[in-house]
Amino acid sequence: MGSATASTSRCASYQCDIPLSEYAAEPEEVSALVWLPIESGMHLLTGATDSLTLLGHTYEKSGGESWEEFEMEVTTDSFLPRIQQYYLTALIMAERLLTNAGPLAIS
Repeated sequence: MGSATASTSRCASYQCDIPLSEYAAEPEEVSALVWLPIESGMHLLTGATDSLTLLGHTYEKSGGESWEEFEMEVTTDSFLPRIQQYYLTALIMAERLLTNAGPLAIS
């Protein structure tokens, strides 16, 4: 997900055992983090569901420069356009990673 006006976009995977609320992202690089459960994301990206309400954290300078919790409704239009089914493939790879299945690759 991201801004359609972004000059660059990246989707990164990171296996982490701490809750999203405790993850300390760099506010100069990341303005928000959203928790997308793998199974829910697959349902959205395959069309089994039309939208999801996701929890996340956003960096608010106006609120004393802190991370604030928020909810966001997303649809497939919320994701930056990518070739093929990149985000679905990323979720499939994340699921495989968590079950120690391999090999993992996205072309």
